Amino acid sequence: RALRCGCAAVKLFPARALGRHYWRSLAGPLGPLPFCIAAGGLHPCDVSPWLEAGVDAVALGSALFAPNSDHRGIRSHLDPGLASVLGCLTEAAESDLLST
Repeated sequence: RALRCGCAAVKLFPARALGRHYWRSLAGPLGPLPFCIAAGGLHPCDVSPWLEAGVDAVALGSALFAPNSDHRGIRSHLDPGLASVLGCLTEAAESDLLST
């Protein structure tokens, strides 16, 4: 339906329940797919595997700022400036969590 309507991007939700290879499996029968954002139940450690599976972007919610999250999977796909910003944001969020 997204292709028929000319959508430039789609949100694959709930990504965790569908599995990371779901999007790639659609490419065969449907041909060129729009830009895909995987979202729903994903964690920082899921970023690399989902991008490698063929989605164009990964949306993270509260898991991004969970204490002790491993952000290396995200940082490996970011330009150095954005990786630095992510580091500052997560440090600030962790600091806020510790102070409450």
